[in-house]
Amino acid sequence: MVEATKVYKKVLILGPGIDKAKALKQFNFDIASEDHKVIGDGVNDINRTKLGGLLKGKIDQNTIIVLYAHGTVDEVGHSVQIARTSLFQTGMILSVLNDASSSPLHIILASCYGGAANNDIKSLKEGSVLITHTDPHNPHVFHDINAKYLSKYLDRKNLSPEQMFIDNFYLYSSVSSINIKIPNNQYFTFTVTPFKTTLDEVYDGLKNYCSSLIKPDQPIEEEMIGQIFLDTYQSLVLYNVSAAEEFAKSLPHFIISESESLLYNEALLRPVTVKILSQQNVNLDSQNYYGRTALMETRKIANVRSLLEEGASTKILDKLGMNALFNHIEHNNSDDDLEGIIKLLLDADPYSVCLINNEGHNAKKHSRINGVKGKAKELIEEQYDKQGCAEAALYTNCDEVNHGAAGDVISKTVEL
Repeated sequence: MVEATKVYKKVLILGPGIDKAKALKQFNFDIASEDHKVIGDGVNDINRTKLGGLLKGKIDQNTIIVLYAHGTVDEVGHSVQIARTSLFQTGMILSVLNDASSSPLHIILASCYGGAANNDIKSLKEGSVLITHTDPHNPHVFHDINAKYLSKYLDRKNLSPEQMFIDNFYLYSSVSSINIKIPNNQYFTFTVTPFKTTLDEVYDGLKNYCSSLIKPDQPIEEEMIGQIFLDTYQSLVLYNVSAAEEFAKSLPHFIISESESLLYNEALLRPVTVKILSQQNVNLDSQNYYGRTALMETRKIANVRSLLEEGASTKILDKLGMNALFNHIEHNNSDDDLEGIIKLLLDADPYSVCLINNEGHNAKKHSRINGVKGKAKELIEEQYDKQGCAEAALYTNCDEVNHGAAGDVISKTVEL
């Protein structure tokens, strides 16, 4: 049985003249880990012709490759010193790495004048990312870069390079650029200048990036582009709601195509998101696999209020025969303001307490089973008694609900 080739999570390529111990600490490398590979010792030369062989089949899009070497720039472009007496064009080294993998690559260049290498992204495959950390005219490199940023970036979990770059733009202490190879052998570059780049410039740059990827004739790209849109929107909505709103409105195509992700992801669903979705005529009552709507799933009162204001229905039932009120009763420990949410739902639909779910429970019993206490419990029981549900056992307007015929509902026995 042939053993599968192990793919590294991190690779550090260290040119001569670089402090190895400092570099290992700076980039959070563990030389004892089988997931980490260090090539070069900071003293001796790296053999360019052997570099590709050492990494062949052992790097992919999930590997973070750090090329840390002294650099220079001339009329030809950027070069790195991986041998004590020789300089090699950075594009040539990137080509060697590119040939060692069948996947796009994610490379961080730690080198003097690093910004001069931005266009060397063209040496990599489509979808590759090259991040540089100095401008083309600056000989200084990583000694002034925030170690907190590097540690956070290199230990990212499932975040995309785009999202990490934007999430941490305020931590940079030197000019930094992210370069991404896009279709048709083109690339997108976005540069952050410490203390000068504004959030508006961040979202403008990413808006242009998303726009550059739109290829209606090639829908296969939609998944990748959609994820970048969602990552960007999530980053912006944390810092500046108005910026997030403008960003989303500028790309309505993605609002529609990614509506399900926006509706059912608590990190993305905000009142501004609901407003934008409504403006694009997205169905706020769409149901997920369990038959639940966003009004049932969200745990935030601000989202509940916004969904109700935009016309979300309180009458739709999930696969367990539960409406929004029943869902919030069941998940009462997760809601950020259960009393407020219950009041909003009862104000919007007073008769929702009279529903009988698939287990034969009404709202009064459902709240007791799920341990609802305090004012929220009082609101449910008062509304239940006020509507006379115990006698009628009827959810008014049940013909508007996907819950069978009215007679089916009435015939059920209500147990208090």
